[in-house]
Formats: sequence, C-alpha cells, structure tokens
Amino acid sequence: MTEHTQYNKVICLGSAPNMTIINDWDTTGIGIIGCNNVWKGTDKWNVLISPGDYPEKGYLKSRYNRGDHRDPNKIYYTEKSEKSFKTAMNHYADKTWNRSAMYLGPSTYFALMYWCLYYVQPKYIGCLGLDMVYEPNDLGETHFYGKGYDIKTKGMPDLHYQIHKHFDGDFSVIDSFFERLDKLKGSTKIFNLSDNEKTILPWEHISIEEFQKL
Repeated sequence: MTEHTQYNKVICLGSAPNMTIINDWDTTGIGIIGCNNVWKGTDKWNVLISPGDYPEKGYLKSRYNRGDHRDPNKIYYTEKSEKSFKTAMNHYADKTWNRSAMYLGPSTYFALMYWCLYYVQPKYIGCLGLDMVYEPNDLGETHFYGKGYDIKTKGMPDLHYQIHKHFDGDFSVIDSFFERLDKLKGSTKIFNLSDNEKTILPWEHISIEEFQKL
C-alpha cells in the first residue's frame, strides 16, 4: 500500500457512457480510482488498475510510472489476470484481494471494489460508470468510447454471455457477489453516484454534492 492511495473518500470509476460526467464535477478531496479504459475518458483519475493482460499496459506504465516527467498524482497498477470469467468470479466469492485475480469484462466491477476495499479502505465509496447496464443508446454506444467489443463480436453484452456460459444463465450469482461486498466493506459506506435508473447496483443513490458533504 502506498501513500498516494490513501483516501478518506473515493469514487470508483468504470467505462459506462455516463462516466464522463465526472469531468464536470467538483471532486476536490476525493480520490478517483478507475479501471481499464477510463483514462481515455477523463484525466481526473488518481489510481488506475487493470489486469496484467490489458493490451495498453506497456503504454500506461511508460507514461505514468516511469520517467522524470511522470505525474506524481497518478499511478497505474497491473494486477495478475485470470483467463476465465468463472475463475475470476469464484476468486471473488471466497478470497481476499491479495489472493484474487482480475478479468477483463463484467467482473471488473468486483475487481475494482475489492481492490479499493483491500488496499485503500476508505470511509466512503461512490460508484460511477459501473451500473452493468449494457443496452446500447441511440448511437449504439454501450461504453463512453462507443460500442463495446462484446456487442460487436457476440451481439450481446458480455455479462449476459458469461453468465449463460459459466453459470447456466443464473443471474442471481451477481447478487451473491454484492452480498459478499456488503460483508467485506466493514465500516465503509458505498453509494451509487450514477444517474442511470436501470442500474443493477444495490447501493443508495446520492448526488455528487451529497457525497462531497459526507
């Protein structure tokens, strides 16, 4: 655990279309911990994590972790990877973060939250861009950067594909991970900062202004 990852209040940031609203928010005093591609949508992040097989990890390491001109307020972490969604999710079912592994896909939400709870242990976490709603908008966009790779290649959200493939279509498995997060969070309070009414996150919705006042 390093000094710059110590935040009392954190926003965990994902790649949903609405993640870019963070650019208009006052996030003074809040640590922003993002995953995978969020660096392409905002410069406001402080910590970025991804699996070790993230295709742009070399570029990110070079840009943020090396050299005399690196930004001291930003750091990029690559974590060990799993090639199977099911294996990664099973890790989250019964292991602490230091014994778990990430997977590129819908398990990213749990990876990000577990990482934050294990390493940062903030008093408050706000979630944005992590609703796990993959319905394309009027422009066909499922992420802030456009149509997701899953829609292009499989014709369906990766969450649906993986749940059907590995858990026989039983979406209640997602609820079990939310329940585990609820047990693991201890005294940390988790909120949803998203404006997406279809979110599957179980956390109380509050505004960024309310989050600031906590």
